[in-house]
Amino acid sequence: MYGMNFTGQHRRARHINLGGRNATASSKDSVVRRAQFDRERREKARKEENAAIKIQSFYRSRKEVESIRHEIETQWNSSFLGSTELVIMSQPQLTNCLLQFNFFFKYTFSGSSTNEEQVKFILKILKNNIDQFQEKQIDAHLVVTLIDTLSTVLRPKTKSKQTTIIESAPKPIDADILYALELLQDFSSTGLLPTCGAYIQSITANHITLTAPNQYYNKNTKAITIVRDSLIKIISHQIESYSHAIDFFASFLSTPGLHVFFTSSQFLPYSNALKTFINKYSALDPSKAPVISQENLVWRLVNFYHFFGTLADQSLFYQTLNIFISPINIQIEPPSKTTTAKRLKKLSENPIFLLSTNDFVITKLNELTGRSFFTSIMDTLLGSPEFNLPLFSSIVTSLTSLYPIKKQQIVMFITLSPLAVIQQLWETIKSTSLCQMVLEKSPDKNTLARILLDEEPMPAGQVNGAQTVSLLSLFLDLYSYWLIVANDAEFHGTSTTHGLPKQNVKDLAQFLRNICFSLLWNASEISTDQKLNSLLNVAPLSVTNSCVLVMRQIYIRDSRRQFLPNDFWLMINNFQIEHFISSVVQEEEQLRRENEARNMEVDDELSDSDSDNEDDVEQESYRQSKISDSNPRSLGGIVPRLEILRQAPFFIPFDTRLKIFQEFIENLRAEEAATNPPTLNFFGLESRQTGVIRRDYLLEDAYTAFNKLGSDFRQPIAVRFSNEYGVEAGVGAGITKEFLTIISKTAFKPSPDNEYNMETKEGLFVSSGEHLLFPNPILGVSRKYTNLDHEEKLDANRYMVFLGKIIGKCLYENILVDVEFAPFFLQKWAAAGMGYRNSFDDLYSFDPELYENLIKLYNYPGNVEDLMLDFSINQEVGHGLKSVVELKPNGANIPVTNANRLEYIHAVANYKLNIVLHQQTSLFLQGLSVILPPRWLSMFNAREIQMLISGRPAAINIDDLRKNSVLINFEENDDTIKYFWEVVEELSDEDKSRFIKFVTSVPKAPLLGFEALNPHFAIRNAGPDEQRLPTSSTCINLIKLPAYKSKKILREKILNSIHADAGFELS
Repeated sequence: MYGMNFTGQHRRARHINLGGRNATASSKDSVVRRAQFDRERREKARKEENAAIKIQSFYRSRKEVESIRHEIETQWNSSFLGSTELVIMSQPQLTNCLLQFNFFFKYTFSGSSTNEEQVKFILKILKNNIDQFQEKQIDAHLVVTLIDTLSTVLRPKTKSKQTTIIESAPKPIDADILYALELLQDFSSTGLLPTCGAYIQSITANHITLTAPNQYYNKNTKAITIVRDSLIKIISHQIESYSHAIDFFASFLSTPGLHVFFTSSQFLPYSNALKTFINKYSALDPSKAPVISQENLVWRLVNFYHFFGTLADQSLFYQTLNIFISPINIQIEPPSKTTTAKRLKKLSENPIFLLSTNDFVITKLNELTGRSFFTSIMDTLLGSPEFNLPLFSSIVTSLTSLYPIKKQQIVMFITLSPLAVIQQLWETIKSTSLCQMVLEKSPDKNTLARILLDEEPMPAGQVNGAQTVSLLSLFLDLYSYWLIVANDAEFHGTSTTHGLPKQNVKDLAQFLRNICFSLLWNASEISTDQKLNSLLNVAPLSVTNSCVLVMRQIYIRDSRRQFLPNDFWLMINNFQIEHFISSVVQEEEQLRRENEARNMEVDDELSDSDSDNEDDVEQESYRQSKISDSNPRSLGGIVPRLEILRQAPFFIPFDTRLKIFQEFIENLRAEEAATNPPTLNFFGLESRQTGVIRRDYLLEDAYTAFNKLGSDFRQPIAVRFSNEYGVEAGVGAGITKEFLTIISKTAFKPSPDNEYNMETKEGLFVSSGEHLLFPNPILGVSRKYTNLDHEEKLDANRYMVFLGKIIGKCLYENILVDVEFAPFFLQKWAAAGMGYRNSFDDLYSFDPELYENLIKLYNYPGNVEDLMLDFSINQEVGHGLKSVVELKPNGANIPVTNANRLEYIHAVANYKLNIVLHQQTSLFLQGLSVILPPRWLSMFNAREIQMLISGRPAAINIDDLRKNSVLINFEENDDTIKYFWEVVEELSDEDKSRFIKFVTSVPKAPLLGFEALNPHFAIRNAGPDEQRLPTSSTCINLIKLPAYKSKKILREKILNSIHADAGFELS
């Protein structure tokens, strides 16, 4: 409580200054500030008073004007509406009548019965006095004002910014207004077509849109009929002279729901205006072009196709169609029963996509992208004297961009047509300035801009920059599809109907190599050039992505069966390699820190969630999806060198990329040590996460001990093996290597019957005919067909993630393991995050017999239906059972024919290589990405990733091994050592690999030679007993060699040991 004293004095006590200074002088500054504050306050008050006076004056004057308008309206009504004699007026009477009408009508209009009478009277006097208008006795400005008055009230007034008053249907007053405008249309200098379009749009708003249900009016009502007839008369008059062609085609045709009011026969008479429109629109300044929303641009396209699709002059039709479709930069997707909630959410968040539920629009888009339309356009533009490839490519790329759901069908139809469109496109592209320059060298950004933005005059007949991009975009789409469907025999053939001859492929590879390097290396500069960037990279089209995709497809073909010169793909002459290495390491550090910040946000979200689900697979799947959503699709503008390593790693030599990979790991290890330093135990030794691993339960115990660590699995671990006698002796890095080596050998071991055994954990992986590993397809069979129960699948999923972590740990620790994966599986590692899908030719490494059978089907000369095949396949679904899996909806009832056999072949390959392996592959790569960022592996192709795992598949260099060896209790000049090196050198290549495996556990040399073997290869004296066999400790790369006195005995003992096929038992 505060104390309170009351003295009885209500006045404030005087302030006594005891400081000995003049109070006035001491407060001089405060007095000045006070005066200034008072002036500002008075000035503010004066301004507020003046503003209030102005506002009051405005509202008073407005109120007075409103009162005058109502007064004049009342006088006008009493003077004219009640009179039947003044229908025919003199010029002064008519002028006075219109002046008053213009003054009040659009301001007091409410759609009342009185307003209807007023409009009917105006219509009467227009009819009865039309000669005065036609002879221009009435002031033109007065007539124009009347047109504006009537046009204004024809459109609905808005209640607020959010809500629009929409009439349920046209009323008789609408027809009278339109009739009046029809009589006055000669006086409209700007044309009444936009007014008509706005009127139709107003009465159909919220009823006829791309995304609203189809709620059309009854087209046969009297009001609709009258309105339609009036509109047709206005349109006919306005278009006859073609003076308003741009308004008609650009604005009026963009009105939603025109098909409700008009028929094609009512529009076709105005098709002659198309030529005028094309000429005017081509010469129109883009900045002065009508501004039309994307949704209305779609309506303009479908309306034009609906009304003019049967035009006799098809060339003229396609030219106009191209003008209408080119500005559209959204993508329409029709509704589907299979559209998931996640997909709908993604569409709603992406401004490029629009989910349309309008039946009319979807029907017209289906027609525009149908077989019949493309047969017609190809016959007109490609198969006739009117050959126009640029126009064809522009229409096709725009259509496939607008309606991507039909893109694959369109691309397939064009690619496999007999017109050899791919070859025609490539020949045209080769003649362009861009291609001729790029074949010489990789251009810089300024050169690209100069050519593609037409900054230099071009020879007559030469395609411009935008046309070049359109031609290139279509060509890349078609050729990419052909590379997917063509087998290696077709690709390497001397001639082809649908693809490119071999020499053209070499030219194309050179073009793509140079242009891709330019686009990736100069990505930052290109992104700052708005015009160039919009031409090359703005969604929904991206020439950069398409170029990279096709280049990678050709590179994979060349890797599988070389047809290009050695070092063809290297681009090291375009930059300094040492500077590249240091710069790319810096870029990686920058990007990794940004990603780690995002990861922490996601982890915090997971830890704060209320979900009780503790399943690590689902948590990790969610985590990866969130991280994936937050990562940019392209890194080029931020980290161009990293983007080259991700998109086109073959530009850089393998050894250079290997050094970069190892530097990435070392930097990550150093950062881990700095941010998470090791703790010391009671004895001052580094404390590690320890796991006691029973040799009979390797995978289960390893999962229990280490899976929970997450990314901390990168940290050093301590492994203690145990057997029936207890915990084994030994600890340290050597035991860790032994653990990773034997668990890799055990965990990836296929089961005898290729079934997954939940007890032994065998069968997570199966092997191909070439004994190469890939995930067990049984684990990826959908719920509809699988015979595995939920617990079995969940158990397999957990261990699949963990195996990814094990391989990631091996790569992180630079420990080679003797595990070889199938190339088609490794390609998914190399393209993680890029949406890569294996193609038909990858099927050979999966199942050579199935591949050969499908090739025979492709080349079958007879009637394929005789083979009684359908779009289904027999699939093992678990526990020895098989099920018929449909490759497409109702596939079991769709026969394979000569026409669809190619679709069937690729459906089989897609199911075997992609669909049934998708879940297991994703889970495995999720685990791998916990240890290593996926983009690090994207620097390598499948063969190179296998070398990272198990070493370089080359002859063992014994000299290199000898230079990097260590002797323990031996001297270099000892006879045993001399005999040893002689014997090892004389071994066959196969036995040399066995020897290296005996010592290091892997039959291959390290990628950077034995100098990189850690620890170095060592030979230790095992004593004088010559009866003993040599033994090894693969965990420390050590051979324990008795001091043999005879070369013959030494050879015999070495061969016995390496052929014993024993592991740690000989240690």
